[in-house]
Amino acid sequence: MSYAEGTTVTVEKSKAELENVVRKHGGYNFGSAARDDQGLALIFFTIGQGPKMRQVRVVLPLPKVTSFPEAKRYKDKTREQRWEQACRERWRLLVLAVRAKLELVAAGASTIDAEFLAGLTLPDGQTVMELVGGAIAEAYQTGKMPLLTVGAPEVQAEVIDG
Repeated sequence: MSYAEGTTVTVEKSKAELENVVRKHGGYNFGSAARDDQGLALIFFTIGQGPKMRQVRVVLPLPKVTSFPEAKRYKDKTREQRWEQACRERWRLLVLAVRAKLELVAAGASTIDAEFLAGLTLPDGQTVMELVGGAIAEAYQTGKMPLLTVGAPEVQAEVIDG
């Protein structure tokens, strides 16, 4: 059995718990959004002050309702019920992950930058992952190390022989 399988905790309750966890650890400007048509949800928040202020965005892939076949028997749960259950389980996983990351930071065992690097939102609105993800994938595909250049928008990353 996987974590949160069969949970009865609603998505709304998980979102509220996430907000409380983030606020407990000094976060503010918490928000969440969902795009059921795209099969994703996200949370975002700000943490820290001054030069240590960071904006974080965590994307949560969700199943699409259409990925569940229609019930074949009368006693089976409907497609929507199975989709809602899967969404509840994913949100519980997100609560676990964010809580664990923030607890590591609070214990001094890690930093916000290390724990949320992929989701750190840069001043132009893109995340670190959006900035470097393509270069990482290309490096693994080609075996060549990327030379990441930040600054010129037309040059996100160059691949060099390594």
